Amino acid sequence: MTPHDAAKILGLSGQITLTLVKKAFGKTAMTYQPDRNPAGAEMMKIINRAFEVLRALTA
Repeated sequence: MTPHDAAKILGLSGQITLTLVKKAFGKTAMTYQPDRNPAGAEMMKIINRAFEVLRALTA
């Protein structure tokens, strides 16, 4: 996954900071949380991967 793809998944654009990545991850994760959204398990895997990519980029 490229950083561009990861940012798109989390709904980020422009300057990306660790704080923005964490906020976007939290918001997106709440939407696709498997306890709230039964079809969200696969999407959570993608969201987690996107978070890992952007966290490594901003660290």
